[in-house]
Amino acid sequence: MRNWKTVACVLLGIVGVILISHFGATSAGRKPYDPGLMASWMQAIGSIGAILGAYWMTERQNKIQLANAAEQQRIETERRYALVAALLEQAIRQTESVRSDFDVGPSPNEFVFSYSQSDFSASIQRLQALNLVDIGSVELVKGVVAVIDAMGAIPRAINRARTSNNRANYLEGARNCDMAAKAYANAVRAVGMTPIVDPFDPDESDPDDAEFDERQYAE
Repeated sequence: MRNWKTVACVLLGIVGVILISHFGATSAGRKPYDPGLMASWMQAIGSIGAILGAYWMTERQNKIQLANAAEQQRIETERRYALVAALLEQAIRQTESVRSDFDVGPSPNEFVFSYSQSDFSASIQRLQALNLVDIGSVELVKGVVAVIDAMGAIPRAINRARTSNNRANYLEGARNCDMAAKAYANAVRAVGMTPIVDPFDPDESDPDDAEFDERQYAE
């Protein structure tokens, strides 16, 4: 029987009430048994038990309500984190699509940007539309702000790279792509999620990427 403890407690309580009432009805054994006193003691003990039972039930219900509220809050927080992470992921997919173009370097015959200005603008606007106060995570807020800033700089670097073969434009664009990827990875990892692009994973990229890019584009 799974509830044997509860049954045992109830039975012990009944026995205890009877013994205490009998103790009071006989004045601790000094007087003959008095049914009237027995009834009074039973009633008094029952009243006390009812008060204690009501208090216990109230406490139990409060604990259940607090647990349910905490669970609902956890679900809502995870849903909010997942929404922000999805918007960041969409933005990072776009920055990663042009990252390889910056790696090619200044070569007009080979350099074709995988870039859509309208898609970039739409991703930035979706991130800007987020209510940062309601996100609930400082790290996610930092990630959103950093990705917005980086994505705003990438189109400028692309435009300059299209009109000039200056290596600095390619380096600037690559750095902003990397900054966006790192900000995204830090943000989603901080809330217990796995980033689709992780610049800190040895299997994803070389930790000396920035130095490598600078050597690649150096005169």
